[in-house]
Amino acid sequence: MELTEKIPLSHLLRIRPAAVGLLNASGLKFWHQLDLPLEEFCRISGLDTASWIRQVQDLPVPPEDSDWAKEPLYLIMDHLTAQHREFRTKHLSNILHLLEREGLPIYPDAFWLQHVHRAFLSFKKVFLAHMREEENRIFPHILRLEAFLCDPHAQSLLSEIALETFATEDLNILEDHLKKTVANIFDKIRAHHIQEPLISIANELRMELDQFEKLLSRHNSIETRYLFSRALKMEKRFAIFTRFENGRPVLAYAKK
Repeated sequence: MELTEKIPLSHLLRIRPAAVGLLNASGLKFWHQLDLPLEEFCRISGLDTASWIRQVQDLPVPPEDSDWAKEPLYLIMDHLTAQHREFRTKHLSNILHLLEREGLPIYPDAFWLQHVHRAFLSFKKVFLAHMREEENRIFPHILRLEAFLCDPHAQSLLSEIALETFATEDLNILEDHLKKTVANIFDKIRAHHIQEPLISIANELRMELDQFEKLLSRHNSIETRYLFSRALKMEKRFAIFTRFENGRPVLAYAKK
């Protein structure tokens, strides 16, 4: 999503969680103003809207070799969110471009690609839903959980989700799904006596999937080892169990 003066502050923080650091450095109290459009928030805060948006756009994305154990959670999420954009615009697109190649003989080449295409589309659907849930629900919750340490305005905005359920289930399922999808694709390659140009397409596909799988594995490692592990400690420190709903725990938050 493009950063414009019309989007709410909450949407900006979903796109660039690192903006939390910029806001904190300005000494602004903003957690109760998340629904305001950027132009209104900047007007109230005495900021020039265009200049402030440029500052956010110019924020560097933390590199993969950062010392994640010491970085604020909002910077970890900024890195992960940037990788989400790379997954969507580069890796998924590159793989689908290979799988949607036209002009091949109907059998066996196009027939084989159709089977592989369907398998990858199934994974893509799950993967996109996973990233949407993180960006729209999980990451905003963690941002507010981290803010709750020092800003009482964040308390009323904390959702009732239990991070532990999400962290232990969804990430493992997602990575396992990709591994099975990749294995299924290359089982199909071995089962067919493919010829050129399908041999070249299959080789390109193997390289793209290998690169994607390695990047996703590193991505999930950062999420699990540094983001969720630290956020779960915060959750256990402040969360109070209230009830079960649809088989999942519902939480409230208070400083103990």
